[in-house]
Amino acid sequence: MQLIQIRLKPGHRYIGKHLRELNLGDVLAVLIERGDEMIIPRGDVLLQEGDILVLSGETYQGDADTILDELKIEPGDKRIGSQVKDIRGLGNSLIVLIRRADGNTVIPKGDTLIQQGDVLVMSMETG
Repeated sequence: MQLIQIRLKPGHRYIGKHLRELNLGDVLAVLIERGDEMIIPRGDVLLQEGDILVLSGETYQGDADTILDELKIEPGDKRIGSQVKDIRGLGNSLIVLIRRADGNTVIPKGDTLIQQGDVLVMSMETG
């Protein structure tokens, strides 16, 4: 099992929705942090800007030929400021997700800019 935190920043699509309205699939909401308050998630909880939604799900278990790896972009990395489409040297890896230093998660597009502190989550096929 793995825990994931989602901070509901201004404009997040979950703000103003009841927990039961979210299509979380096999993921379970285990806690909502609202300021100093810890809320037990129930379907009738209305999500608000600033909430931290804690989810639990199974660790990714892909096909035997797929591996997920992470690469942290450290200060001074020459890739800072580059677009995803211009990054070289990753072999046949595909960047499937970027975790920003500020806690945001980005599904990258070709024009997504790499920032210092990003963690690139990459899918690599081995077979």
